[in-house]
Amino acid sequence: MEKEQAEKLLKTVDQMAKEFREILFGKNVEKDELTYDPSNLANGLYRIYWKDGDSSLAAVGCLANGTRWYTPTNWINLEKWTDWDIVSHVGLIEKESH
Repeated sequence: MEKEQAEKLLKTVDQMAKEFREILFGKNVEKDELTYDPSNLANGLYRIYWKDGDSSLAAVGCLANGTRWYTPTNWINLEKWTDWDIVSHVGLIEKESH
């Protein structure tokens, strides 16, 4: 593949990713805005992006000891997972309100 074709394809993929984020979050969200610190996440609904490149819709909450947990909606096991090392980044869909 020629360099010019590769650059054009990369721009197309970047544009598609931008449009996908816009569809998910209803605005233009850059990937940098989706980075996270699990300890600072509010309870709510998120799209979790896995380090393997896939993603899931998930609920995020807090255990009594303050540990943040997540439960992806597309996993069979509904445990409260606390291993954030497999997560690349997250995007807030809806924050819990009282």
